[in-house]
Amino acid sequence: MNSVGRISVPPYSIPVRGYSLLETIVTIAVLGVLVTLAAPTFTALIAKNRVLAAAETILSDLRWARSEAIKRNVKVRVVFDPGNPWSYRVYADPGSANTLIKTFNGTTFPGSTLTSASFGSGSYTTFDPIRGINPNNGRVVLDMDDFSATVTVSTLGRARICDAPGGYEPCP
Repeated sequence: MNSVGRISVPPYSIPVRGYSLLETIVTIAVLGVLVTLAAPTFTALIAKNRVLAAAETILSDLRWARSEAIKRNVKVRVVFDPGNPWSYRVYADPGSANTLIKTFNGTTFPGSTLTSASFGSGSYTTFDPIRGINPNNGRVVLDMDDFSATVTVSTLGRARICDAPGGYEPCP
């Protein structure tokens, strides 16, 4: 007999770790069903967020254009190009110098459409340097899938989002 001694362990007493093939297949099948059910919800969530993000971008740039009119002491005009893809341009001192100070391309928000930009005199709005008032108030409407958002500009030059998903007030 050996002096060191050996303990022999039968193979059936070693714990086996892992998953069986059947358990793996069932898990993948359940995950597939859950993903299939959740996909339309995620698609709608993405569309809603893109419309809101596009509206907030326009809102931000309209407020910026108003402040630039006051700061530069010249009229600032925002000209919208509706459709899909959509865009807008911001000009300082429209009329004489017509200096382009910003452009924005709506392809940043794929699938969104600028349905309309209706202001008193067309698809543009102008901010006056005196208190940032806006003689041609109006609205910009964005759409994507089943979601829509509107950005309005008042005669006082105040811009806001309305008629949008996510707790915004209805437009007047």
